[in-house]
Amino acid sequence: MIQTQVDLYVAENGEKIVTMDDLVQQNYLTDEQERQASSAKISIDNNNHVMGPAKRP
Repeated sequence: MIQTQVDLYVAENGEKIVTMDDLVQQNYLTDEQERQASSAKISIDNNNHVMGPAKRP
């Protein structure tokens, strides 16, 4: 879901690097969604790819 919001934000705003704060400030994510993503250790890298925590074998 977050990757879709990142892609939409880039398409509509032409930003090269997107942060969670950008998504919240521009109402692409709610504060609650950002808190849940943070708790789940989900982030956005410098290529606008949503990254989750590394899985351990």
